[in-house]
Amino acid sequence: ILDHVGAERLLGNGDMLYMPIGVSNPTRVQGVFITDDEVKRITDYVSAQAIPMYDDSFVRLEGVNDGEGGIGGVAGAAEDPLFDEIKDYVIYSVIALLLLSLVGWLLYRMIREWRSRRVQIIKPAPKLPPHVVAIKALEELYNRKLWQNGKYKLYYTSLATILRVYISERWTIGALEMTTDEIITALREVDMPMQSRSDLVAILRTADMVKFAKAQPDGEENELCYNRGFYFVENTKQITDSEGKSDITIETKIED
Repeated sequence: ILDHVGAERLLGNGDMLYMPIGVSNPTRVQGVFITDDEVKRITDYVSAQAIPMYDDSFVRLEGVNDGEGGIGGVAGAAEDPLFDEIKDYVIYSVIALLLLSLVGWLLYRMIREWRSRRVQIIKPAPKLPPHVVAIKALEELYNRKLWQNGKYKLYYTSLATILRVYISERWTIGALEMTTDEIITALREVDMPMQSRSDLVAILRTADMVKFAKAQPDGEENELCYNRGFYFVENTKQITDSEGKSDITIETKIED
């Protein structure tokens, strides 16, 4: 026993572990040791006693085909007694492999077609225009009723951020990293209605007063800043050539 605990301590030369039937633990015993040289001398002695007589009947399959129909006395495949037994298994195995291959190919085609359809169905949504994103953000801000609950700083910070993001997307200006004065300076070269420019300045100035001076405008001023932001986006949005454009004012909003 070489794969048992304790075998690593054997000394060789007949030192071994012995486990008889019915015993769970092996016993260390000293067995008879025979060297390779002794084994060779014994086999040489036995071989020298007579000429070896080898029995090759198991190769020739004597009694099966009587040496006929094969090559060198060996039975051919059709004459093998096991041929008929395994022939059906071979045929069925080949048919099964063909069917499995066909099923695998069909599954591959189905999965490939399903993935292609899925890619066609799940397409990335087109990027919304900056004014659409800004209007949705303004509507969400209005519904949160921040200044009504005394959260003036959060209200004006959110309002100014929405407009800064819109300016960044609309005119490719890094408004998010700019101060109010830097934004005003950067927009001087931009063509926009004077009313929209003054509305933006008023909103940003008021937001700075709330954020840094802790001002708390009244309800009328808060509503006015929201309306100014809404009109600023509507009057400066980028439109296609097929669309008309008219400035939105308080009067036109009331009419709508």
